[in-house]
Amino acid sequence: MLKKFQNLKVAFSINTLDEDFKTDMDNASKISERLKALRILYDEGIYTVLFMSPIFPYITDCKKIIDISKDRVCEYWFENLNLRGTYKQTILDYVGLHYPEFSDKYKRIYIKKDINAII
Repeated sequence: MLKKFQNLKVAFSINTLDEDFKTDMDNASKISERLKALRILYDEGIYTVLFMSPIFPYITDCKKIIDISKDRVCEYWFENLNLRGTYKQTILDYVGLHYPEFSDKYKRIYIKKDINAII
């Protein structure tokens, strides 16, 4: 049915391969299910896109996600992590609790606006 659409692109968002992190961030389908769906669509000749969003500095392993998906993805889109409003403190608290080794870097990036902390 999908193949009847002209210029169809089907995109899935994946920003981690860690199921626990995914579950903490959103209530979405399992990563393995998304990768399987990408495989099925790709094998059926449908143009597939993996939207790596949002990219969490130091946490999202872009290279690993690309390595595991490159045989089923036609195009990649990337979006950085934008922290606004109360969501900013929620994420900073989460990183401090679950990834304390990155807590200072997140504060430098998202509070002090130090882009050199990303490098």
